[in-house]
Amino acid sequence: MANTLADLQRDVLSRLGEAANSPAGNLESGTGAAAVLVTSATITQYLNDGASDLARTAFPIVNAGTFSWPSGAQSVQLSIFTAPGGAALWLARGVAWGGTALTHCSRSALENYYPTWAADAPGTPLYWYDTGQDGVGLYPIPNASQTVTVNGFALPPALVNADDAPSWLSPDLSSLLVFHAASMIAQKNLEDPSLAARAEVWRGEYERGKASLLARLTAADPMLARGLAVAVEQG
Repeated sequence: MANTLADLQRDVLSRLGEAANSPAGNLESGTGAAAVLVTSATITQYLNDGASDLARTAFPIVNAGTFSWPSGAQSVQLSIFTAPGGAALWLARGVAWGGTALTHCSRSALENYYPTWAADAPGTPLYWYDTGQDGVGLYPIPNASQTVTVNGFALPPALVNADDAPSWLSPDLSSLLVFHAASMIAQKNLEDPSLAARAEVWRGEYERGKASLLARLTAADPMLARGLAVAVEQG
């Protein structure tokens, strides 16, 4: 059975040696401002940050989203594509226009081969390219609305409710989210020698877990691992 958000929050608090809504007492802000009381909302934020980091660097979630591309739109953000399970796409690996796969090209290649590409007459798209941090563009600019499917990497749905669970991770791997959250919170109070030492241990466990996941991915699917590595390098 997958660990729920409530389970993960309790695990973080247990490692910090604190009760609900009072982990490590009032943590120093690190900026000279008033001390910060770490609440369940803060723990949840760090758990979700850890989940996103794993998905981007070591445990890719392959998903696909669809969107009705509006006529005349040159590019869109991946966030508007609807993927199953509420996942948000963060990197495109393939784009299909009405079921027909488009050819990928870089923005620089497009500009070299079609110097007037931005002003060219609209038509049926033949190419897709990455634009910005998380966008895709089509060339020629579509002259009609059409269903577009994007295959790529997705971020996991955020944990929000107490019974939400990171179902994309096995229960043993969800402990990595706890290590991440606990280490991030502990780093706010490094004046406590005991907490500082434990923060290093938890961070080490998290980083070793990521390295293990990446090694496992590389052995099982080298091409997927390489695709993720390129995305991280470009990110």
